[in-house]
Amino acid sequence: MDVSHWIEKGCNPMMKTLSLFTIPAMAAAIASLPAQAAQVIGGPANRQFTIESLPDANYRFCSDQAEGIDRVSGVCFRFRKQGDEIVGDYYYPYEGSSLCVTGRVNNNTVTGQAVERLTSNHSTPEELPEGNFTEWRQEGFLKVRYAERLAAPERIRYRSLLLNLNDFYRYNAGPVVPPQSCLSQASQPIGSSDSVPDYLRTIGESPFYNLPVYLAART
Repeated sequence: MDVSHWIEKGCNPMMKTLSLFTIPAMAAAIASLPAQAAQVIGGPANRQFTIESLPDANYRFCSDQAEGIDRVSGVCFRFRKQGDEIVGDYYYPYEGSSLCVTGRVNNNTVTGQAVERLTSNHSTPEELPEGNFTEWRQEGFLKVRYAERLAAPERIRYRSLLLNLNDFYRYNAGPVVPPQSCLSQASQPIGSSDSVPDYLRTIGESPFYNLPVYLAART
């Protein structure tokens, strides 16, 4: 594992501390930590439980159950739950497309709003959904409407959404922390020359600095 590919933006005090260690020493220290593979630990929702009935905590749900591999499968929703309030990332693990969702859960359906961050290699769609619900992707789990373009950085805000989590499987929460706020997370620029290089992708948020954590996509 080449830990030099890990970068935590804005963590200068931490980076100064890490600079005291050699790369091999850092790799050995990380390798000594227990691995946390993706594992199905419950579900599917609507058969064994409802999302609404879960205690307050961080969760990760995905639409498919992978057979024989310790990886998430399908489209996933990583979120924090407090009462009936939900904030989380709805994303495709191996593709990069994602939205930050905020709303309330009733049974297994989340209603609320979402912000889609557009990377430097994705342009804003010419037509955005207005008064009628439109499937965000062909799977049909997420429907959005009342879209508007936001600038600097380029984003799309959906002022109304329905997210159906029926039959989603519960995975272990994993090491990545769900977002605390969609608009503050979405305000972080991607791909600009003075911020994040094109070869980095966001993998979560630092619990210490409330800043994005990036992983190099190249090997």
